Amino acid sequence: MNLLEHKWMAGLLAGVLLISFGLGAVVYHYGSQYEKTTSI
Repeated sequence: MNLLEHKWMAGLLAGVLLISFGLGAVVYHYGSQYEKTTSI
């Protein structure tokens, strides 16, 4: 029971980290693109 709970928490934490990392990469990508287009 305890091991299963830890696995669930680890999975949830990994998912949150993955989502936040993905969002950060997308924001950074669009941010750099926006900078390129504005600084002519």
